[in-house]
Amino acid sequence: MKILSTDSYLIMGLTELLEHKDVRETCFDIVFDAGLKYLYILKMIPFSHDWDLVHYFLMSDKIVIKRNSTSAELRKALATEHQRLPKRKGRLTNTELKIIKMLLRGLPPCRIAKVCAVSEKTISAHKINAFKKLELSGMADFLRTLDAWVKFH
Repeated sequence: MKILSTDSYLIMGLTELLEHKDVRETCFDIVFDAGLKYLYILKMIPFSHDWDLVHYFLMSDKIVIKRNSTSAELRKALATEHQRLPKRKGRLTNTELKIIKMLLRGLPPCRIAKVCAVSEKTISAHKINAFKKLELSGMADFLRTLDAWVKFH
């Protein structure tokens, strides 16, 4: 399992935790720490040739857990079997992904609404739903998380 973090204490703690018998055979591939409030525990999915790193992060199966979780909570999350993951938990819908990618390209919500032939409120709702799934409080957190993800790759 890869641990993507700049926090050496977190890396040491997770490394020790991964040696525990309950999580030694975890189905997850990556623990990603963007340095914010949450850790992303990801089960990577087959990479499509037309995806970029952002798409890959957004579409992977994941568990989002508070960064200050106890070792017991982390062990429980890491011991989760892949088939017991809530369906599409943390994964964006195609519409949410499309809207987030347009926002990342700098398009304003009113322009996205015209392109998608929906109201600005619908665009806002999709953006809010995407951020909730990723446990992010807004666009600034989202950009910091993606920046950290890209830097690790």
